[in-house]
Amino acid sequence: MAEVSTEAIASLAQYYDRSLRCFTFGDFQLSPMVEEFEEILGCPLGGRKPYLFSRFYPSLARISKIVQISAQELDHRKQVENGVVGVPRRCLEAKARILAGRGEWAPFIDILAFLIFGGVLFPNVDGLVDLAAIDAFLAFHDRKESSIVAILADLYDTFDRRCEKSSTRIVCCTPALYVWLVSHLFCQEVIHACLLESHRSCTEKKEASWDRLLASKEGASVNWFPRWKEGRTGVLISCRGFPNVPLMGTRGCISYNPVLAIRQLGNPMRGAPQEEELAPIIARGFNNTNAEALQKVRKAWEMVQKKDKELRGSNNGPIGGYRRLLKAHMQGLDWLPSLRTPKGVEVEALEEDEEVQALRAELEKAQTFKEKFKSTALKIRKENAELRDVNIATTKALEQEAKRDRREEHGRNKFRGALWSSNNELKLRREERDQLRVDSLILKDELRICLRSKRSLSLQLCETETNMLAIISKYQEELNLATAHEHKVADEYARVYVEKEARGRVIDSLHQETTIWMDRFALTLNGSQELPRLLAKAKAMADTYSAPEEIHRLLSYCQHMIDLMAHIIRNH
Repeated sequence: MAEVSTEAIASLAQYYDRSLRCFTFGDFQLSPMVEEFEEILGCPLGGRKPYLFSRFYPSLARISKIVQISAQELDHRKQVENGVVGVPRRCLEAKARILAGRGEWAPFIDILAFLIFGGVLFPNVDGLVDLAAIDAFLAFHDRKESSIVAILADLYDTFDRRCEKSSTRIVCCTPALYVWLVSHLFCQEVIHACLLESHRSCTEKKEASWDRLLASKEGASVNWFPRWKEGRTGVLISCRGFPNVPLMGTRGCISYNPVLAIRQLGNPMRGAPQEEELAPIIARGFNNTNAEALQKVRKAWEMVQKKDKELRGSNNGPIGGYRRLLKAHMQGLDWLPSLRTPKGVEVEALEEDEEVQALRAELEKAQTFKEKFKSTALKIRKENAELRDVNIATTKALEQEAKRDRREEHGRNKFRGALWSSNNELKLRREERDQLRVDSLILKDELRICLRSKRSLSLQLCETETNMLAIISKYQEELNLATAHEHKVADEYARVYVEKEARGRVIDSLHQETTIWMDRFALTLNGSQELPRLLAKAKAMADTYSAPEEIHRLLSYCQHMIDLMAHIIRNH
């Protein structure tokens, strides 16, 4: 970044016009613009979202992951000064030196970016990296949001606060402001591709007396359209719901008026702007009182309005109503005439005789000749330097072109190889894709078959379940019948058993009685020997007299019974 002249910034601060949020110098005005700071800081908005402070600081745990310092240590080292919460710079610098010693360059670069955001882009308290600046860095690091809007908002906010209290420090991105001021005040013949190279090659800024330079500056001598702005198209004129451009920084919101500064981007002033286009928008801080206004500003940046062809023209000088507006506006500024009055004591001109007047005329002619010679020499010197620079630039360009050709050839070769590999890979991927499609169709068919089988099995299962329930019901009835039959059989068995016991008792009684009768018969049989004899006589008589067959059977039966009883008696 460029070395800053504090005298230049202090002198510039005296010309801040709070009512219009610009710098008024008499017959012209200058306003830092979004497009200019995009080029100066090398961070164009393009398709990016602008960083808009969310009113919430990032957590220490999130910060610790990037700076590789524990959240507990960050909480211990955290400081609060004048209501500003931040991390001491010396803590981050010490950690950066440790990481550089280890060769861990990725976290080292992140900490270095922390220091740049906290000390250059969003300075607030000396020796402290504000948490708001860290939040801006994290928005750029994680979501690639541009910080241009916030940087410009803090710049305008600083000068606006200084108008309220002249002792207020100028706390903003002063390097970018200084480069912007130099680019408009000094014209350079040598064209540089880089803005910072053009700034460094400007030797007039080192010799300038800034108070006198700004007091004597006129619109005709301002470098309205520096060469490095060529090729830019479109001017941001307003945002949705606002007549101008609302800016949100780390300390609040403030607007600036692009219609007063379109000459700075190569467009002519087409008359006096309307009053509503200059309406001020100022919201200090992020308290609940400003919550609605802040939310409106955030939504406004979702739709921005740019103009290009409508603003183009060949004349860069102020014309028409704008000049009258500026003249009328200057009459209400009580501080501008005092700044434009030459400093020093006024000396009354002494009366001079003719000889002195002649000598003065000769001196003026000599001075004029000297100035012409000096300007011619300076022009020749500049042309020589320009030719030398062109020669050097041409040589470097040829070398760069040769190197670029070699790199491009090498890149083409690598690209061919990569393309061939990619082609083979794509071929394999296509084959895999086709196979997957075939497998997918097969699986779909199998899935349909499985679904049909599932439905069929589900029906069979329902039918089987119904049959099983019927069978279970049938067997339950049979079981109940079997149980009843079992109880019946058990009762019958009990009855039979009782009858058996009764019969046993009867048989035992009969046996006893039979024994008794057998004993009695035996006694009878043994006591009378006449029974066999009488039976033998009866048989003889039956044979003699031809007795009937029934008589013979009876006699045989009686003989049999006698033999049986004799046998039983013998065995008993």
